[in-house]
Amino acid sequence: SLLSTFLSLQIPYRIKSLVDKMPSAFDLERLAILLILTLFTSVVSVLTLSVIGARVVKNIRIKAWDSVVNAKYSDVVQDTGESVASHIINDSELTENLVSEEFPQTLTSAITAVGAGVMMFWINAKLALTVFILLFTLIIIILPFSRKMTGISKNIQYNKANGI
Repeated sequence: SLLSTFLSLQIPYRIKSLVDKMPSAFDLERLAILLILTLFTSVVSVLTLSVIGARVVKNIRIKAWDSVVNAKYSDVVQDTGESVASHIINDSELTENLVSEEFPQTLTSAITAVGAGVMMFWINAKLALTVFILLFTLIIIILPFSRKMTGISKNIQYNKANGI
């Protein structure tokens, strides 16, 4: 995932150098190789993370079923078997999604953002500084609206849940 992120950050820089000068066949071949390497590392990363997620789910399901099977009868009587099975399956699928998709995607996005920021300063510091100032200004302007919309949304959900 980290290698894939690094390679994907190299693509705009290589394209910039191609645009700045007359590209040769060698430059185009290097760009094509970079694109293929990026694709390959992305595929390997996704497959590896899905295998890890499947293993985590397997272990969670085994532990959950062991705890259900070894539980006292009085603890299990409260819930139906369908309810217990549904909770185990749903919880393990949510965990798989977090482990194999959400956490790596968040990490990759953070690394990409930092890498893109560093690359922007490396290519053109004045433009990068202007972009960051504008970005933070927009965040400061949008944040109060976002908080207000969150409050309105929660209020609507509360009213719907209570049948009002």
